[in-house]
Amino acid sequence: MNENPPFAGTTYYLRHRSCDLYGQLVGEQMLVTAGSSARAEARPGAPETILSRRSQLISDGVAEVLGDRFVLKQDYIFTGPGQAVDLMNGGHVREPLKLWRDADGTSLHDIRTNE
Repeated sequence: MNENPPFAGTTYYLRHRSCDLYGQLVGEQMLVTAGSSARAEARPGAPETILSRRSQLISDGVAEVLGDRFVLKQDYIFTGPGQAVDLMNGGHVREPLKLWRDADGTSLHDIRTNE
């Protein structure tokens, strides 16, 4: 495995439905930056694991609900880009790597496929 993949240090953004996220890959994990936000209300049928994890982020002071937004108060490392979207979105999102994009608009999926 390449220790310095071409996407290391790149800032990615994700705008999907109510999500407005920014982050960087840290290995396979995704560091999502403070101020990133999504709708406060979880999606209908969201799994209990997502609901409880969102509540824990609020309890830990990592995130807060401001009006109708779920907002990160500090940078936070998620286990990966998919978990970041699912937790911030309040429900599962299909093909999250196709939603994270770099400044040129290239998806993380395409970047990883072409490395």
